[in-house]
Amino acid sequence: MKKPKKSRQPVKERPKFTGVLNQPIVESAFCKEVVEIYGPSATSEDADKRLLDLRIAKIPMLLDHYGIKGDDDGLWAKLSYALACDFVPGFQLARSRGRPSKPWWEDEILFDKIHDIAKEPGRGISDAVRIAQKRYPELRPYTADGLEARYYETVKRAERVSVAAAAALGHRPDHLVNNDK
Repeated sequence: MKKPKKSRQPVKERPKFTGVLNQPIVESAFCKEVVEIYGPSATSEDADKRLLDLRIAKIPMLLDHYGIKGDDDGLWAKLSYALACDFVPGFQLARSRGRPSKPWWEDEILFDKIHDIAKEPGRGISDAVRIAQKRYPELRPYTADGLEARYYETVKRAERVSVAAAAALGHRPDHLVNNDK
């Protein structure tokens, strides 16, 4: 029988609550308390009211746990956001699936080595990759095709970053502007 594959997405550790926030409302003790307060003829509405009171009493401690002051504007929105980030998968940052990518700076170093060689007269990227493998022993375990692909991925990443930066500054990069007037 095959074992199921483990999920690659990290499991976010639940926040550590302390004090009464870490103590659940125990049903048996709660029922006894309801009977003590409302008598043996307590109704489910009485129990609901008491449960609401107990939960509302814990809200200031929950606000404090998340660093939200009770007089903050939009405290409910802030509390909702904090709770969503801790418990709702759609609010959490997870690693993408598949093989973990190399750190971008390793590709930048690789790019610089290959680009410096490619700037020499009569050299193309393919030639530069093969020469880089000879000059730099740390590149020898990789295939020339793989190194060339990483080189071009780095070029594309740099273009995306420059386009995003230009857009953030309200500019259009030159290669996107039509100058055929």
